[in-house]
Amino acid sequence: MKEKKSGWFTIENKIKIIALVFFLLHTFYVSYPDEFVNLLGGWSILQGKTPYKEFFDHHMPGNWYLATILLLFSGKSFVLFRILWAIFQFGFLIFIGAKIKKLSPKLYPFFLGFLLAYPFLSIFFWNHLFLADSLAGLFISGILWLTFASLFEKPKPQTLYLISLLTFLTLFTSLTYVYFAGVIYLLLFYLCFKTNKAKLKKLTIVSIAPYLIYFFYLILSGSFKDFWFSNFTYNTKLYIDIPNYTRGRFFNPFKMALTLIFNFYTGFLPALTRIGSFDLYFPIIQALTLASVLFLYALFKINWRFGVFYFFLLSFSAPRSNIQKLKETDYQSTVFVVFASFALFAFFYLFKKLNIKEQLETLTLKTASVLLVFYSVFSAFFLARNSYEKLFYMYTQKMPRIYDKDYAAEFIDKIVDKGEYFWIGPYEPNRVFFVKKGSLPGKYPTLLPQFRENEYLKKDFLSQFEKNPPKIIIFKRDASIFMTPATEFGKFFLEWLEKNYIQLEKVKKIEILGSPSEFNIRTDLYIRKDQLNSVLDKLEELAYLKIK
Repeated sequence: MKEKKSGWFTIENKIKIIALVFFLLHTFYVSYPDEFVNLLGGWSILQGKTPYKEFFDHHMPGNWYLATILLLFSGKSFVLFRILWAIFQFGFLIFIGAKIKKLSPKLYPFFLGFLLAYPFLSIFFWNHLFLADSLAGLFISGILWLTFASLFEKPKPQTLYLISLLTFLTLFTSLTYVYFAGVIYLLLFYLCFKTNKAKLKKLTIVSIAPYLIYFFYLILSGSFKDFWFSNFTYNTKLYIDIPNYTRGRFFNPFKMALTLIFNFYTGFLPALTRIGSFDLYFPIIQALTLASVLFLYALFKINWRFGVFYFFLLSFSAPRSNIQKLKETDYQSTVFVVFASFALFAFFYLFKKLNIKEQLETLTLKTASVLLVFYSVFSAFFLARNSYEKLFYMYTQKMPRIYDKDYAAEFIDKIVDKGEYFWIGPYEPNRVFFVKKGSLPGKYPTLLPQFRENEYLKKDFLSQFEKNPPKIIIFKRDASIFMTPATEFGKFFLEWLEKNYIQLEKVKKIEILGSPSEFNIRTDLYIRKDQLNSVLDKLEELAYLKIK
């Protein structure tokens, strides 16, 4: 039976179905604590709390607002939430594909190749997780394809407006890519200036409007001060630790930009030299770096101005990653992986547009193109094998998959009643999310090492416990964050606990019989002193201890 040109069995729809299947299959693999901070941010919004003012995290809130929408349908089912997140990613790329098909039909088949590659790269680099890098990378993939489709034909104003909106959403998700977004804005205004000057004013309004709207929201909600502290003061003075960047008295954005460019090429150029190694076991780095270079070469050859823009986009695509050390699970490299994957397919689209007359240049380009095909094919084999292994180990329970169950959360629900407070840390958002009865005492779901370096943070963190003292607090004393022991950076909190709470190891006339698997009940469980007897009775009822 011959395949028809229309209907559900076209090559186009086969690619879409395969992509959707692997988006869904990969979503069940492994969870990461940072995901649950985003879910808690979304859950706090659903409870009517104001971000930053009543919920602290040092990231932009894009993931929180998307989580709010998805949580409306998933509730506290993390499995269902991840399925919805996978569908959102697929749906977004299908939406971008539909735009590309209208803007540039000849480019569309190359976009389909990108769509097919996306879920396989995602599972390898962990950008299938619900993280800021993952969502920013998804938005940037749309930005790159829409911008590229607008380079060689007169761009439609609506397309430029959409790119501008996606650029805002990228920054609304992660300020890490502020320089990347800055270059995109410059490119947008350049395209509008060259092709449709009459629309410059409207593009300016469309670009500025989302920022003004959010600014007025922060003012009206009384959360601007908290927003500024969380995203700027905290990050620039306490959190940011970029190699080769030396903090000064004030944050210098130009020094940071130069540092990011220096760091990128310090890793990128050595990684590029690996194309001569012919290592076919892990050829992804060779394919990504070579694709980036060939794409930039093609753009410079066709229009040097476009080449300059994309040179800087590449330079700012990996602000927190060393390309030379690119490896599996490196979700912080998401934007570079997205950029390089886009470059791979976009280069082959440009290949026919190149007008090369010199024999040596033609030979060099064809040799490099053959190498790119060679590495891409073996990368595809490797990613397919990697995907199969993940699915095999996950479904045979040899590797972690996601669940709607947490034993520490179940323990808390058995001790704490509705309306009572609890807290577990220093960094256990993946436990907090599954608690159904108790409530957090305030805006800080976690305790980070940087808190000890700032008097305001220490006082504000402790104030939530003074205002709403939890019935129980679980503090995992053997935990560490950024290679810093919890007992060290949490010393100020432990000192406060000693005054107001008591550990089971200090309670006389009890025999501890067991402990939940996630923490040590003897040393990590702190009980409010005025609730000691009732909690001991409950623990005896649950067979965790025996009262002598």
